[in-house]
Amino acid sequence: MLASPGVTFTATTYGVPPGLVGTLGVKIVDGNGAVVVARTTAGIVEISSESGVYVKDDFVAPVIEGYFVIVWDDGETFASEDLWVTQMFVSTKATTDAIYAAVDTEIGAIKAKTDLIPVGGPLAASAYVPPDNATIASIYAAVDTEIATLQAAINAVKAKTDNLPLDPADASDVAALIGNLDTEIDTLQATVNGVKAKTDALPSDPADASVLASQISGLDTEIDALQSTVNAVKVKTDNLPIDPADASDINALIVTVNNTLGLIKEKTDLIADEPELLSVELG
Repeated sequence: MLASPGVTFTATTYGVPPGLVGTLGVKIVDGNGAVVVARTTAGIVEISSESGVYVKDDFVAPVIEGYFVIVWDDGETFASEDLWVTQMFVSTKATTDAIYAAVDTEIGAIKAKTDLIPVGGPLAASAYVPPDNATIASIYAAVDTEIATLQAAINAVKAKTDNLPLDPADASDVAALIGNLDTEIDTLQATVNGVKAKTDALPSDPADASVLASQISGLDTEIDALQSTVNAVKVKTDNLPIDPADASDINALIVTVNNTLGLIKEKTDLIADEPELLSVELG
C-alpha cells in the first residue's frame, strides 16, 4: 500500500471471519513495531454481509515518510499489510480505491497461495513483531539473488533456443526422413545378415598362424619341385618349332610316305634274289 504523508487513504483486509464490525480493530506501527496510529474500531465496515472483507476509508497516513505496517486484529487473530508513506505518491481516497480495484485480482491470487501455508494457533498481540527495515532489505536481497539465478537459467535456455532454425522442419518432413532412414537401415541389415551368413560358416576354432605358416612352407617345397619339372618340360618344348604342323598335316604326310613306300616295294619286289639275274635282265 502507498500513501502520501498526512493524506487520507483506504485500508482493506479480508479472509477474516464475518460479523466482526465493532470488534475488529486496526492500527499502524513503524518498522520497529512502535505504534504510530493507535488501534481503533471506528470507521470499519464490512463491505457486504458475511463477506469477511472490511474497509476503513478514513485512515490518515503518518506525517513522516517511511515504511509502516497496517495491523488488523480481532483480539486474537492478526493480519497485516505493508504501508509505504512517500511524497512520490499522491494519495487520495479516489486514487486509493482505483489502486485497490486494479490490484484486487493479484491480491486474491496471492491470498489463494498464502492460504495454503500451514499456521499454528492464533498469534498473541504481544508476540507479534513487525519486520524491520534490515529484515526487509535482507528479503529483497534474497529475492534479487533468486531473480539473478532465474535470469541465468533463462539466458542458458535462450542460448539454446537461439540456435533453433527460424523455420523448423514440419513433422511430415521429419517423418519422411525417418522413413528413409528406416529403408537404409533395412538395406544395411540385409548386408550385415549376408556377411553373418558367411562368417557363421567359418570354423569355430580357425587354425593358428603358426599352423598356416607350416602348411604354406610345405606348399613352397611342393611348388619348387613342380617348378623343376616345369623347367625340364620347358627345355624340351623350347626345341619345338614356333609353328608345329597340325595333326591333319602330319597324317597326310604319313599317308603320302606310306603310298611312296608301297610303290617302292612294288618295284623292289621285281628284283631277283640273285644279283646276276639282275644284271642280265638289265642288259
